[in-house]
Amino acid sequence: MMCFMKKNAEKYCLTKSTNSRNIFNTFLVFGIQVVMLTCTFSNLYKDENGDGEADSSKFYLNFEVLVVKFPCAVALHLYLYPEVMNGMNIMKFTNNQSDLFLPNTSELAFIIGFLQCLVALYCEFINLELLIFQSKVDHAIIHFVALEVIMELPKMYFESLLDNPLSEIMHHPPKRIHKGKDIIFS
Repeated sequence: MMCFMKKNAEKYCLTKSTNSRNIFNTFLVFGIQVVMLTCTFSNLYKDENGDGEADSSKFYLNFEVLVVKFPCAVALHLYLYPEVMNGMNIMKFTNNQSDLFLPNTSELAFIIGFLQCLVALYCEFINLELLIFQSKVDHAIIHFVALEVIMELPKMYFESLLDNPLSEIMHHPPKRIHKGKDIIFS
């Protein structure tokens, strides 16, 4: 989103090819996240025991597992809440401050925020599905950590871009100038 703002494009001399590369990288990381989450989800419904019934179709009443499931669900929810909030803030910012963006790029920034929300909500859904049908404590913890690492992929990738001039402004998001109550609709 930051590479589409007029101020940043001028300050860092961002060309169309640089912006194209940034948007390609962003969608590539989203795609990798979605594929990894989908593989995790599809693994739920495989018959690994060979008994003709998917492993996720049984609910196990085991106290130790229940004690682990609850903190895992709450912890991932608390971890994913800022992801959803940031995505919604990006969408709100691009709607309210579309004049700060290069021509026809506020829509792309909105889509990035929307995808961030969708991926976080998809991960939350998978987390609940995984935790509902876990039969072992170590499986619940392993799936929780796996989902957390999958959601960390964009941060790990974009932090590793040392030569990208936008990496220094990623930690300082722009301030909202126009708020929803101040916008006059025609």
